[in-house]
Order: sequence, then structure tokens, then C-alpha cells
Amino acid sequence: MKNEYSKINFPDLRIVKKIFKKGRKEYEKYLSILLKVLNDGKTSDRTLNRVKITLIHNICNGKYINYFIEDDIFNFLKNIPVRFDENFRSLLTDKFISKNIELSSDEINEISKNVVKADANAMLNFLDGIIYSKQIKRSYAFTIFTVTSEINNKDSFRLLLYITDGKDIQYMFNLSDNEITSKSKDELTFDVKDIFNVIVNMFYYMDAYPESILNVPPDEIIDKLNKNNSKTIGISDEIKPYLTREMMPHLRRGHFRYLGSEFYKNKRNQTVFIKPTFIHGDVKTIMSQGNIQ
Repeated sequence: MKNEYSKINFPDLRIVKKIFKKGRKEYEKYLSILLKVLNDGKTSDRTLNRVKITLIHNICNGKYINYFIEDDIFNFLKNIPVRFDENFRSLLTDKFISKNIELSSDEINEISKNVVKADANAMLNFLDGIIYSKQIKRSYAFTIFTVTSEINNKDSFRLLLYITDGKDIQYMFNLSDNEITSKSKDELTFDVKDIFNVIVNMFYYMDAYPESILNVPPDEIIDKLNKNNSKTIGISDEIKPYLTREMMPHLRRGHFRYLGSEFYKNKRNQTVFIKPTFIHGDVKTIMSQGNIQ
């Protein structure tokens, strides 16, 4: 276990931030050049690179959140199976992706439209963040975005999640279909799968236990970051019993659920943790008569 939180190592972001300070015109010109340079690589990476540019743009404009996740919570979140259904998409769009980020120029707007092959009338909504933890060496940046448009006189809606370590890894999930739509590697590493679980389950956790979320960075680094765009995700008393070494293996039987259906009259629009059904139970073997001597 590390003694300090992971750091963001994002060379393109670091360069763009410096140019951002020089003025809007030079900044937008550089983004266009950067996109062309990135697209000189593999054709399969072009959509990912466009999303990366939009993520960098939003971070430079302060439209993102730093998420500092305490050690035990990080391990908890990565071990919980993720669930995808309409209720999960409702959770994100109703409670977290609350408003459209207006892109400030035709140049950047065009880049974002091309990211998702959206038409001129499409509505883009972004939720951007950076994950920090003492359990990982390098922080991960992500963007969750929705695309709402009209195709053949019918409403079309897509929800996508893009994750990058800023250097070697970038990939995207289509959360509308629960599948990987594109990635830079043939196989996802265990680290990538863990980060995916952490990000998805983090939104369930924040909705279920808002009392455990502080809107400031951890005390140890509070002087190094902007206090206005950081959250520290702490431990809820309700899940403390599941954080021991003995309990952790059984977490794969538990999961979060957002109760979006009208069926749930008292707890509708709330997230709950469905507890594991087997913890420290006795193991019994049922044998057929043919095995009895």
C-alpha cells in the first residue's frame, strides 16, 4: 500500500494547460493540431482520440471533479459486480449528468460532434473526473457522456464511458449496450477492469451514502488542489462490516441497485446495497443415495 495518493500523468493535458493560459485563440488552434497528430496513428483509435480531446478541453475549463477514494472503499468498489440496466442509466442522467456543458467555440463543438458521430442538433452532456487512490500508481481520467439526437424522426440516446491513464491506456464502453465499443489494447488488463468497476460503483455508492462524501480533498493534500472541484469518498458505517479481509471475498455476491421503478413506492429513486447472501455460512455437501455406503 502506498503512503500517498496517485498522481495524474497525462502529458497531452499538461501541455494543453500551459497553452490554455496563453489565450483562447492559441488554445483552440493547438487542440486542432493535437487532434490531427493523434489521428495519424491507428484508424481504430480516432474516435478515442477525439474523446480524449474533449476530456482535455473540459478539464482545462474546470468542468470536472477530482475523486479521492479511501483505501478500503477503493477495494470495496472494485470487488462489487457492476449492474447495467435502465435504472443505472437513470441514476447517472437524473442525479449526476445534470446539465449540458456548453462548448465555447465552433471548433471545439465540431470536435465533440465528431466524437460520437452526432448531427448538428444533437445534445451532448458530459461528466468528467479523475480518480485518485493510494491503491494505484497512476490516476485515471474519465468522461461519461450522453448523446441525445433525432434519427429518422425518432429520439436516439447513447450513454458512453471513456477511461484513460493519460498515456498508454484508453478505452470506451457503450453503457447503453453494456459492451466495449473500442479500445487500444486487444485485451483489458486487470487494472483496467478494476478501474471500470470502481468508477461505475462509485456513483451508486455516492447516491446510497451521501453522508460519507466530503466536498473537499483529503486533509493531507488540501493545500495542493482547488477545493471547489474535489470530493473525498469515505467509509459508510453500513458497509464497514464488509471491509474485513474475511468478508471481502464474499462481496462478489452483493451489488448496488438503483430503485427507479414505480414498483418501489417508499424508496423509489434511491440506491441501496443488496447484501451478500452467503457470509460465513456453513458449507454442506448434499449427496445422492448412490454415494452413501
